[in-house]
Formats: sequence, structure tokens, C-alpha cells
Amino acid sequence: MSIVDIQKVIHQYAAAARNAMIAGFDGVEIHGAHGYLIDQFNSDVSNYRQDRYGGDLRQRLTFMKEVTKAVIAEIGQERTIMRFSALKDDQPAYMWSDPEAAIQTFVDAFKECGLTMLHPSTNDFGQVIANGMTMHQLVRKYWDGLIIGVGNMTLERAEQAMQEGTIDMAAFGRPFLANSDLVSRLKQGEELIAYDRRKHLDRLI
Repeated sequence: MSIVDIQKVIHQYAAAARNAMIAGFDGVEIHGAHGYLIDQFNSDVSNYRQDRYGGDLRQRLTFMKEVTKAVIAEIGQERTIMRFSALKDDQPAYMWSDPEAAIQTFVDAFKECGLTMLHPSTNDFGQVIANGMTMHQLVRKYWDGLIIGVGNMTLERAEQAMQEGTIDMAAFGRPFLANSDLVSRLKQGEELIAYDRRKHLDRLI
């Protein structure tokens, strides 16, 4: 991407956020995870740029910060969430060489942008990634704002993590795809229908 391309895309993020508000959304989540565009700038796996959008991790986060600041300027910090991850969907074994240092760098960037809500994204909420701590625990170590928990989440996991103060709310993805009445089932303590990836894809096709 040229510098002109990058500036155009930043404006497009802001315009998309504005359009979401016009359409009646409560807020937007910027997708900076799992190998999507922002994550391609963030990651040393994909970013070899020699300009101000490349370099060490702090410098590679420049694009993410510019997008975030543009979205917040458009719709406000109280309506903006950032989703980020170490995991790359096309490289399941990928992990930051120093996860805690990486999270510190990310959190510093989020604070600089004025964010108040984060969605650290992982496939396994309970996976230890550094110093005996999970991704969400490491984020909480450096972040006082709102944290959304996700990753093979169960009601029990979510309640425990909220009681411990690790997260403030929980996100359920695959269980919702398999159970359109998930909230009711959780409230009533009913058994959940197991998520079947093949069956879900067949419905989409």
C-alpha cells in the first residue's frame, strides 16, 4: 500500500464507523486481529515496510493507532472497541516472541489513542502464553479499562474470570451460531447444542 492508499483506508474506517451510527448501531469494534489488514501492519510476519509504518513493534502499530484515532474522532471513545490478537488464522502456531512485552506495547498504544474498551482475541481463553498467565490476565496487568473475554468461553469460565476481575464481560461466538437462544439457555441452565462447523458452513452455502 502506498501512503496515499493508507490515508484513503483510514478515512474509510472513519466513514464506516459514521455510517454504523447512522444505521443505529451502538458502537463499532475495530478488527485488528487474526491476520486482517490492521494485524498485517502490526505483525513482523507480514510487515517489512521501511517507512514510518514499519520497523519495531511500536512503530508497526502506527497504522492501527491512526485508524483508531480517526474512528474515535468520528464517533467517540465510548463507542469504539479494539480487537487484537497474537494468533494469525493462517499460522496457528504463531506467537509473539515476548508476549508480555508485546502486550505492554499494545496497551501503551491503546492508551495513547484514548481507547477505553479492549477485546483481546484468542481461540482458548485459558491458554497460558507467558509467565504463567493467559492473554487476558496479561492485558489486565497493564490495562484498567473494560476487557471483553473470548475463546472457547463457557458460562463458568466467564463468571470466574469476572469475579477475579480479569474481564468485565464475555463474548460467545460459536455457541451463538449453534444456539440462537443462547442467552435463554444459559439463564435457565439448559444444555447447549454443540457447534458443528461443517453444518454451519453448509447453511451458509
